[in-house]
Amino acid sequence: AGVPFRDLVWADCKPPMPAGHCAPRLARKHSFLWPGRTSAAATLAVPATAVVAITATFGTRGSNALVAPWATPRPWLLPWASPALRRSRLRAAMTSSAAMCTRPEYGGPASSSRTARNAQPASTACASSTTQESTEPKSLEELRHSLPWQRLRGAYCVNLDRRPERWAFMQGEFARLQMPVRRWPAVDGQEVDIHHLAGIGLVRKEALPRYFLPEDMKLFGVDLTAGGVGCALSHMQIWKDVIEHNPDTEEDGACFLVVEDDCKFVQSFDEELLFSRLEHVPSDWQMVFIGGSDLMHKQDALEVAPGVRRLYRGFRETTAYLITVSGCKACLEVSVPLSWQIDTHLTENEVELPNGLSYTVKPMAYCLHPPLVEQERELFKTDVQKAEHN
Repeated sequence: AGVPFRDLVWADCKPPMPAGHCAPRLARKHSFLWPGRTSAAATLAVPATAVVAITATFGTRGSNALVAPWATPRPWLLPWASPALRRSRLRAAMTSSAAMCTRPEYGGPASSSRTARNAQPASTACASSTTQESTEPKSLEELRHSLPWQRLRGAYCVNLDRRPERWAFMQGEFARLQMPVRRWPAVDGQEVDIHHLAGIGLVRKEALPRYFLPEDMKLFGVDLTAGGVGCALSHMQIWKDVIEHNPDTEEDGACFLVVEDDCKFVQSFDEELLFSRLEHVPSDWQMVFIGGSDLMHKQDALEVAPGVRRLYRGFRETTAYLITVSGCKACLEVSVPLSWQIDTHLTENEVELPNGLSYTVKPMAYCLHPPLVEQERELFKTDVQKAEHN
C-alpha cells in the first residue's frame, strides 16, 4: 500500500527521467534472434481511456505506468536490474514519509511563521511521521517482501507491435492488479517466411501443404496458420528467455506467469487467490493453465483435486499460464519442429487410462476450473484462428 504503480511496472530503461519518461536502452542485444523478431515499438500510442482507468485506480502518479516513448516494460526487481538501482528505488518508494516533516502542514522550516497555537499539533504530527518512518522496513529484503506479487519470479505479456490497443487494455488490467510485467513483442506471423522456418527446422516440412490450404479447409485450432506460427514462436522465445536468465532456479519452485494480450482477469483475481488455488495442484506440475477451453467437454473426468484438472488433447488456448524452468524446457522439446498450432503440441504427449481417457504428461500440466481468466472477445477478434470458438 502506498507504493506508486510507476515503481512496480517500469519500462526497459535507464534510471527514470523527468515526467516519468525513460531513456531507452538500445545496446542490449539478444543472443538468439528468431525470424520475424523486431525491436519494441517506440511510437505506440496509449489511448486516453487507459490513462483514465489507471489514474482512477492509482491517482495521477499511476498514469506514469504508461510510458509512451518506450513500450517494453521490464520490472526493475528482476535479477538483471542493478542492485544499487533497485535499493534506491525501493527506499524512495517506501520511506517517503521522511520528507513530510518539512512540509508547512507539519511544522517544518516553511512553517516558522505559524503561531504558538499551531506549534504543538505540528510537532506532534512530525513526531508521528518520524515514528512511522522508524518502523518501516530498512533492509532491501524486507522492502522487497512488502511489495505485491513476490511469489512470481516474473511475468510476461505477449503483444504484437501493431496491436497497441491490446497493450493499452492489458496495462489497465495490470494496473488494477498492481502486477509488474514485461511486455514481450510478439512475432508477427504475417511477416515470417514459412519456407525459411522449415529450412532451419522450426517448422516441419511435412506441415507446409496443410499450411497453404484455404482457411475454410483447415482443421480448426490444429492446422498451422500465419497467426498460429507467430503465436508459437512468441511463446518459444519467452520459454527460452526464462531458461537463459534463470539457470539456477529449476529446483527452487520458481514460477513465471505468461499472458496474452486479450487476457481478462476475473474481478477477484489477486496474488492470494492465485496461490491459494495453486496449493491444490499436485507438486509435480510444470505448467498450470489458469484459463482455457475444454473443446471436447471431457476434462471434468480428469479432476485430481478441487478445482484442478489434468490437461488432455481436447484443451485449447494459451491465454494465461504459470510455468517453471523445467516446464519451459519440456515445452520446447515437444514443440520443435512445429507441425500444428502450439496448444496442440502442448497436449499431444499423453498416457492412456484404463477407462479410455488420456492425459498430458509432457509437460506435466494442469488447468484450474473454474478459470481465473478469460479471453476478451468483445473488444478483440482472434489473430490466430480462422474464426472464434465457443
